[in-house]
Amino acid sequence: MSTKTATETPTLRFPTVCPRCSREALSELPLAVIAAALTNDDKLLLRAGCCHDVTWYASEAEREQLREYWLSLTMDD
Repeated sequence: MSTKTATETPTLRFPTVCPRCSREALSELPLAVIAAALTNDDKLLLRAGCCHDVTWYASEAEREQLREYWLSLTMDD
């Protein structure tokens, strides 16, 4: 699930689960941020897409899911 217009940076939309209320919502980050964090083993800051203003660093399971989404996009190109 990526979105891109002629003037915008390519992004990846992905589901996140709020650690406060457990609601699932879509989040969005620039592909470059995700790719850099995954390839350099950097922390990746996520934000809840629900009514709470919560941020957290992606867990290994969340990073693996993002890696799969990212790889599926690169395979489509």
